[in-house]
Amino acid sequence: MGSNRESGRLDPKAKRHVDGVYPTLAEVLTASEEVQALLSHPGWAHAQAMVASEVETINRELDRGGEPHSRAEYAKAHGRRGGLLYLREALDAIVQRAEQRYVEQQRKHEDAPERASEEALA
Repeated sequence: MGSNRESGRLDPKAKRHVDGVYPTLAEVLTASEEVQALLSHPGWAHAQAMVASEVETINRELDRGGEPHSRAEYAKAHGRRGGLLYLREALDAIVQRAEQRYVEQQRKHEDAPERASEEALA
């Protein structure tokens, strides 16, 4: 089962707050660097292993045969699973948005001299 992260697509809910929380390019780039440091920290792998184990437990409970879950139990399990998975999606959204904004900024600076020379020729 491929994740949205592997395919390059993130849940819009994970991306919707990035620009509000990190309004400037400098802020989002700093956050991205710090998130990448967190993700590469050895302790992060241990935290992710615990989350993955709990998600698998929830998946098994949802998939098991036998007594059907009530709607409330089903919703609670899906909510818990989504909450556990959201943190990584949010971190990936910060990194992805920083990359996008950096590229946008580079394009603006690359296009500026071209526009200036075109305006000078006009």
